Parts: sequence; C-alpha cells; structure tokens
Amino acid sequence: MNIEQKKVDDLNALLTITLEKDDYYGNYNKTLKSYKKSMTMPGFRTGQVPVSVIKKKYGKGVLAEELQKVLNEAINKHITENKLQVLGHPLPIMDEEVGDWDQPETFKFEYEMGLAPDFEINLSTKHKVEFYRIKVDDKMVNEEMNRMRRRYGKLKDVDVAKEEDMIFGEFVELKSDGLPKEDGIRNESTIGLEYIKDKKTKKKFKGVKVGAEVECDPEKLSHDHDDLGRMLGLTHEQVHELHGAKFKFTVKEIKEMEPAEMNDEFFTKVFGPDSVNSEASMKAKIIEDLTSHFENDSETLFKRDLNRYLSKKLKLSLPDGFLKKWIEQSTEEPMSVEDIEKSYEEYANGLKWQLIKNKLITENEIKVEFEEALEHTKALLKQNYVKYGYPAPDEEQLQETAMKFMQDRKEVERVFDDIYEKRVMAVVKEKAKVNQKEVSFDKFKGLAEK
Repeated sequence: MNIEQKKVDDLNALLTITLEKDDYYGNYNKTLKSYKKSMTMPGFRTGQVPVSVIKKKYGKGVLAEELQKVLNEAINKHITENKLQVLGHPLPIMDEEVGDWDQPETFKFEYEMGLAPDFEINLSTKHKVEFYRIKVDDKMVNEEMNRMRRRYGKLKDVDVAKEEDMIFGEFVELKSDGLPKEDGIRNESTIGLEYIKDKKTKKKFKGVKVGAEVECDPEKLSHDHDDLGRMLGLTHEQVHELHGAKFKFTVKEIKEMEPAEMNDEFFTKVFGPDSVNSEASMKAKIIEDLTSHFENDSETLFKRDLNRYLSKKLKLSLPDGFLKKWIEQSTEEPMSVEDIEKSYEEYANGLKWQLIKNKLITENEIKVEFEEALEHTKALLKQNYVKYGYPAPDEEQLQETAMKFMQDRKEVERVFDDIYEKRVMAVVKEKAKVNQKEVSFDKFKGLAEK
C-alpha cells in the first residue's frame, strides 16, 4: 500500500492511495469462503456451492466492500498520524479510479480533502467586541403587566368589536356570485382582532356588531397554514387548495377581555404564593424576569458578533467548494445546488465558530470533567421540574436520573458542549476588551437582524 498527499492550496489537498493485491485479496477470499457455508443456489446443496460460482455472482460486490474497508482504515490512519484537521470527510474522485474489477490486481484511488485553516487567536485586550443588553423600560414593563392582566382576565359580552376583542362566528364558503356554495366549507371559529396583521382586513372587522356579515379572505386572518386549517376545520393538504376562495363570516358573539384586578388572588395566580403583593413589587419582579430572559438573547448576539469579529480579524477562510460538494453527497435528503447555496452561509458561520471555539479551548487549556457535566445535568433536571410545576426529587433520585441521562452519548456531548461554550465566553469576557452597551429593544432587534 502506498499513500501520497498532494497540497492543492492551504485548504485543499489530494490523497492518492495505491493498493496492491496483498493488501486486500486475503480477506476478499476469506469472505467468499464464508459465503459458501450458508449459500443456497438451485442445483447445489446448502454449503456446497463452489467458490468460483459465488465469485462470479457476488465477487465484485464483495471486492468493493473489502476495498472500502481497507481504504477507510488507511485514510483514518493517515489523518491521525499526520494530525490533519480535516473538515467533513475525504471525497472519492471517481474519474481518477484505476483498476480491473474482473482481474483484480493493483488499484489506485484518489480523494479530495478539505482542511481547516491554521490560525492562532492569543486572546487579549487588543480584541474588542460589543456586548449589548436590552434596557427594560417603563413601556415594556407596563405592556407585560397588561398582557398578564389580560391573560388572567374574564371575557364579557359587548355589542361592538374593538381592536383587541375576540369575535365568534361562522365561516361560509361563497361562489363567484357571492351566494353560499353548496357543499362548500362551513366552520365556526374565533377571530382575535389584535392578532390580525393585514390592516385592510382588520379595518373590516373593527366596529362590527352581532349579526354582521363580512366577506373576507381567511388567509389574511391566520398566521400560517396550520392556523388556517384549524380556523376552517381543514387538513393541511386541503388548505393548499383554498387559494382565491371567497368566504363570508357571520358574527355571532363579540367578547371583550376584562383585565384581572391587581389583588392578592391575581398575584398568587401569576407569581405563586408570598412572591408579589403589590403593583410595585409586581413591576420589580417583571423587571427581574425580563432582564434574566433578555440576558440569553444578549449572550446569543455576543457569540454571533464574536464569531464575525474573529473570523474577519483572522481572515478565516474555508474550503467552500469542497464543503458544498461534501454537503451535497452526505445529506440524507437530496439537496439542490440552489438549496445548498442558500443555506451555506449559515453552515459556514457555524463551522467557523466551532473552529474558533476549539482554538480558544486549546489556547486557554479549558477542561471539563465528568463530575462537572453531571452537576450541570442535575441543575438542568431541577429547572425542568420547576418549569412544569413539580417539586424536585431528593438528591439520591436526582443523581440516579442524571446518571441514566448521561448514558445517552448525544446528550453527554450536548452537555459538555454547553459547558465548554460557557467557559469560552467567560474567558473572552475576562481577557478581551468587551464594551457593555445598553440599548432599546427595537435597537437590539435591529442589531440581531443584521
């Protein structure tokens, strides 16, 4: 066996593997003979089919399988011994394959490899990144208070629909002349005026009274096809046949949500016992909860900006052509060239972040022990119990549940990755120059959409 690596550029290489008969033929014959023991063919007893007959019928398939085993082992060994940072997996170049499958002797195979860029970060205050926090202002707090009061409020009948009211009625499908369609769609449903995004449609319903009939397009009343299906009592497939259909909606009831009074009963329902007992303490709790919630958004944006900043500063490049080809050949569901192009930037950014994160872990000697991962898992389990309103189990049961959880390899990888990422972020904030900036929610949303 002979392996040669040829450098195309800093991010691409060609691997040529030459196999001689001695590299594969022994196992090839051994496999054919093992087939003989259980092979059944017309005219032969079980176990008595000649190897020459088996070879004629199955030889090429067995040969291909044995060659692939040898090649995979050789490639993995070459990558390990040469400490190559390979992206994806080497891809065979079919046009460069050399060998006679009918009279197997010497085979030559060629692979293209995508290599990770070689770089160093050496984190210090020369690296400058912004960390944006959302300012929780009075408007945001009041909106959240009103939302909670409406959520726990009571519905009451009203005569005229206002902007935030709910209308109950019946949808009837119409013919082109405006009359009800025989065997057409009929379904009773509820419309929440505050959720209608189309201004013209919203205007049609605002101010209607019980008994009013409104011609409308249900698609402009719904968020998506699933929502539209529920509204009209249709399956997802039936919804796709609706385009252009006309409907009449007859108003049967109009309900107004009367906000809950801010009293002890309301505070207990929303926040639990002995947590909030006044409007002032409710505002303080909302500020605390929103600040905590937005902190996760801030961390996500910081990670994205850090990735962009370091990728640009390091002039980080990837073997894009190879990776697009690798994606095309490795995905379970076939992807068109157009789909790959659309999703590639997001994929490449994720890959760059992984490379950057791994480099920061190596340079800063960050390590995570199994015990730390176990404690992290126990904390996550406790959070889930609280989230769904259950008391956390005792320490012994929690330990047992966490250990069972950690038997799933994918879950273990996810837990370790989560801890490593948090450690990386902590190191960046410690060593780099991180400028803390407080911005409005709208400003933050604009930054996140860039």
